[in-house]
Amino acid sequence: MIWFHWFSSDAIGNIAVAPLAIGLASLVRNFPPRGEIAEGVLALAMVSLVCALLVFLPKEPWTTELAIGSLCPLLLWIASRLRPAFTAIATFICAITIVWTTIFAIGIFGDLQLSIEPRVLEAQATILAITLGALVLAALFSERRLHESARRQCSD
Repeated sequence: MIWFHWFSSDAIGNIAVAPLAIGLASLVRNFPPRGEIAEGVLALAMVSLVCALLVFLPKEPWTTELAIGSLCPLLLWIASRLRPAFTAIATFICAITIVWTTIFAIGIFGDLQLSIEPRVLEAQATILAITLGALVLAALFSERRLHESARRQCSD
């Protein structure tokens, strides 16, 4: 069972970290305008604030709903308005928060009444759902922006 957790954690870690590295490289290669940077920093600060609040909240049924209800609109906003790199950064912030709360048994994933195995599985599922959902949205919105840009260039 340890090998299963190790393998699945490795795969999920790659899913969360690889888009971050690719996104940061794309930002360096094609630097965004100042307005997008300001909006991105604000959005990432809000995601960080929500993640920090979730660290201090107790493990209750309403905290899971609060996490979903507060992170989903933020991730949708980031995916729809900003470059995919910002979505990758936001999902990495969420993933690292989930990992820390699971390891240190605090916040939303810190229910000590459960053994470590169910907490790890719950954390893995949550990281996978948040990361894949947000990155798929970012890819779809990015593709839409590319098509709109190409259509504008053809019509000019």
